[in-house]
Amino acid sequence: MMNDARVGRSAAGPPAIKREAFWTSLVAMGLAVATTAIAQNEPSDKDEREPSWIVEESVEVIEPKPGYEVVASESALRMVTPLLETPRSVQVLNRTLIEEQELQNLTDALVNVSGVAPSAREELVLVSPIVRGFAADLFVDGLSAFALTAVADPTSMVNVEKVEVLKGPSGMLFSGGAGVALGGVINVVTRAPKSQLSGSAGLRVGEFETFGALFDVSVPLPAEAWSLRFNGDAESADSHLDEVDYERLTFNGALVGAPTDRSALRLRAQSSDVEQLEYAGLPASITLGGSFGVDPFRFSGASDAPPTTVENQLFTASWEQRLGSSFALTLEGRRYSSDFEEFASFPFFAFFPPSPESPTVFALIRGQLPTQVDQDMISPRVEWSPQGSSESVVRHRVLAGIEVDRTDYTVGSGFDFFPIGFLDYADSDADLSFGSVPQITGTSNQTYGTDALYVQDQISIGSRVDLLLGGRYSRVEIENRPSPAEDFEEFTPQLGLTVEITEGVAAFAGYSEGFRAPTFAPLAGTVEPERSQHREVGVKFGGRGGVSGTLAAYELTRTNVPTPDPLNPFVQIQTGEQRARGLEADVVWEPLSRLSILFAYAYAETEVTADNSIPLGDRLIRVPDHSGRIAVRYRPRSLPRLGVGLGATAFSSREITLPNLDEADGGVLTDFQASYRLGPMQIGLSVVNLLDEFLFEPYQYLSQSVVVPTQPRSVFASVRLGF
Repeated sequence: MMNDARVGRSAAGPPAIKREAFWTSLVAMGLAVATTAIAQNEPSDKDEREPSWIVEESVEVIEPKPGYEVVASESALRMVTPLLETPRSVQVLNRTLIEEQELQNLTDALVNVSGVAPSAREELVLVSPIVRGFAADLFVDGLSAFALTAVADPTSMVNVEKVEVLKGPSGMLFSGGAGVALGGVINVVTRAPKSQLSGSAGLRVGEFETFGALFDVSVPLPAEAWSLRFNGDAESADSHLDEVDYERLTFNGALVGAPTDRSALRLRAQSSDVEQLEYAGLPASITLGGSFGVDPFRFSGASDAPPTTVENQLFTASWEQRLGSSFALTLEGRRYSSDFEEFASFPFFAFFPPSPESPTVFALIRGQLPTQVDQDMISPRVEWSPQGSSESVVRHRVLAGIEVDRTDYTVGSGFDFFPIGFLDYADSDADLSFGSVPQITGTSNQTYGTDALYVQDQISIGSRVDLLLGGRYSRVEIENRPSPAEDFEEFTPQLGLTVEITEGVAAFAGYSEGFRAPTFAPLAGTVEPERSQHREVGVKFGGRGGVSGTLAAYELTRTNVPTPDPLNPFVQIQTGEQRARGLEADVVWEPLSRLSILFAYAYAETEVTADNSIPLGDRLIRVPDHSGRIAVRYRPRSLPRLGVGLGATAFSSREITLPNLDEADGGVLTDFQASYRLGPMQIGLSVVNLLDEFLFEPYQYLSQSVVVPTQPRSVFASVRLGF
C-alpha cells in the first residue's frame, strides 16, 4: 500500500538530478549562515550559554578526596588528551548536538562527519559504515563489540553521550575479533549515572505510523558516591518502503561508584532487540534509468517472509585505581553476545539474470543465515606520568597494556537456489509467497583468539610540541573448524607530531597501520592478513574565536585484498590493492552565544590500484568524490526557550559495485528541527528531507547492483518531560 507521502510522485522513476545542485546548495547555505551571523549584534558571551556543539578539551584532574570519580578515557589515545594535542583526525558529536538534531540512530549521526558513508537503517546486517573509503569497526566505550557487520550498532541514541569517529586505522589501541579496522573506528560512549536524582520520559510520533517511547532515570544510592542509571526505548514504525516494518526495544543500566577515595568501579549492561522485514534493494538496471515504470518504493521480495531479528547483549566492567601520584591502573572486561536470524528473498543476478525480452522480471530465491557471536575480552592497562619539576622541558605520559580477546563466530547457511517464482517489478500488484524456510545445509564455526601488548608514550616538549610514539604486537589465531588453525603475528605502529603554531591552532602529522586476518574467503597460496597504511597531515583549531575543528589531507592504502584467482574461479588470491586519498574539513563555529554552525566537507579520490578482475582505476563503492554538510542551530535571545535548526547534506555520484557497473546520482537532502521548552516539558519537531528530494541511494546486498529510494519528506513530533 502506498504511503500518503508518495502522492503525486511519478512511478516511472526519479527526476533528473543536476550535479550543480551540490555546489549551489553549499554556496547558498554558506551565504545564509554568513548573513545570519552578520545580522546579529549581540556580543559574544559564550560562558552564559549552556548548549554548545564544541567538545571541550579538558584534562582530567584527580584529587585524593572521598567521593571522587575518575572520568573514563574516551579519546583516541585512551588517556584524556585535548584534541588539539592528538596527532590524528578525531571528530566527536556530543550530546547537545544529538538532542538538537533529533538524531534517532547512528546512521543519522554520522552524516555530520566528513569522509563517512553511513550504512542505511534497512541494511540491518552484513554492512558497516565506511570511513575514508574502507569499512569501519564499531566500538562501545572503547572496547570491541565484534560481529563482522553493523549488527552491533546500538540502534538507539537514548544511551549515547558521544559518538567519536577515529579516522584511519587504529591498530595500536583498538582491536578485537579478527584484527584492526582498516578504515577507522566509530566509538560510541554511553551515558554515565548522575550524582543527583533526575530523569525524563518522552514520546515520539510521526509519519509511517511511527510511535516511540523512552525513559531515562539516574538515582543516587544511599551509599556515598554510588549511583545508578537506567534508560531505554521502544519504537515501532512502517518504512517508506512498501511492506517493510520495524520494531526496536533497548534497555541499558549502569552502576558507578567509588569503593575508596582512590578507586572507581563502573558496571554497564546493554540489551537491544530489533525485528525488521529484510529488504534486498531494487535492481539498478530498471530503476536508475527511470523508463521501466517500476514503483521505486515497492518491496523487492516476498512480503510474507519471516522478519530478520537481531538480539544483542553487552556487559562491561571497569575498575580504576590510583597507585601513588604517578600511576593509575585500569582493568576492563567485556562480554558481548549477538544472535541474529536472517531470512531473505531476493533476486540473484549471477544465477538468474533477466532476459532482454523481459528486463523487469527477476527470479527470486530464498534463504536463511542464522549467526551467533560470543566474545570475551579482558584489557588491563597502566598509565604512568613521571613526576618532574614544573620547569621540565620534556614530559612523558606513558600507557602500557595488554588485551586478551576470544571470539566465537558461528554462522549457518540455508539457501534454496531453485526459484520460488518470477516477479515482475513493473507490476505494482505482483507478489510471491516465501513458502517454507530452507533447511540449514552448511555451518561454519570460527574462533578468533587475540593476545596483544601495546606501549604508547605521549611526549610534551616545551609548551608547543607534542610527540606520540607507540606500537602494538598482536598474535591472532583463527580456528576455522574443520580446517587447520592459522596464526598471524603483526606489529602495528602509530607515530604522530603536533606543533602549536599559535594559541588554539596546531599543525599535526600522523602515521598508523591496521590489519585484518582473513575470515571466510577461500584463499590460495600463502595466506596473509589484509593491511592498511595511513598517512595524514593537517591543522587543528581549539576554540579560538569560537572555532573548533580539523583540516586534513590523507592517503590510505589497503593491500592483500582477496581477488579471484585466474587459474581457479573457486578460490581467491591476495594480490589486490585499493587506495583512498583526500581532503577533509570538520569545523564547528559558534561566533555568538546562541548560534552554532557545523561544516563538514570531504573530497575523496578512491581507486583500485591492483587486481586480477576489477579494472584498475575503478572507484570504491558508496564513496562520493565530493560530499559535505552544513547544519545551523539558532537559539533566539528574545525567545530563550526556542531552538531552530536547519541542515543540508550534499554529495556527488557514488558507485554501487566493484567492478563499477552503475552509479547513483548525487543530490542534496535537507532537514529541519525546532524545539520549545515549557517548564519541565520540551516539545520537538523534526522534518526529514525537507525539500522532498527524490534520489536512489547505493544499497549493499550480496555485492549486487541494487539501490534503495531515499525517504521522502517526513514529519515527526516529540514531547519529553524531565525532572
